[in-house]
Amino acid sequence: MSLESIHKEVNKIIIDKTRVSLWLDDYTDIFSDFDPRHYSQRAVSDDFIKESKKFSRGKLNGKLEINLLMPQKKRDKKIEHIIKKRLNIYFEHRYKELEEQRKKILFRGGYFIAFGLIILIINNFFIEDFYSITLFKFLYVVFDPISWFCFWEGLNLTVFDSKNDVSSIEFNKKMSKAEFKFESFDDDIY
Repeated sequence: MSLESIHKEVNKIIIDKTRVSLWLDDYTDIFSDFDPRHYSQRAVSDDFIKESKKFSRGKLNGKLEINLLMPQKKRDKKIEHIIKKRLNIYFEHRYKELEEQRKKILFRGGYFIAFGLIILIINNFFIEDFYSITLFKFLYVVFDPISWFCFWEGLNLTVFDSKNDVSSIEFNKKMSKAEFKFESFDDDIY
């Protein structure tokens, strides 16, 4: 086996690991049935997103190729150009939105941790010194659980909650960079 044939075989494997094909009856399969707007503004169908997630799982990172297979007689190049642009814009927007939510969760978690630690320090180093005064006893008893609650809630937000949507973030990032291609298939075999 020559080096060139090995190189072609490796390229074929890589392409297969980055290619997804989806059958469509027509262009409306990509978009929500309830949205009457033009293709350039229409909401992407939940079914299309679910199927894309299912088929893109396990694909290599890098540029994903999505082949949208349609009957030849239903294809329109102008509409396809608009749809490709719309899909990339939709997934880019969704990616940025999810990433922004994740950053907000991390910021809120950091805020809770810092607030909890500050209250804990104040409680243990300042209020405890005046523990003999009834008001400070009360403040100590109230602030102690508040400080621990804030600290642990902050850790929960930063460690667990910020990781909840990682797969959705990665999916939308991958799809925002995907290359969408429309291809024809013979109507008789469908």
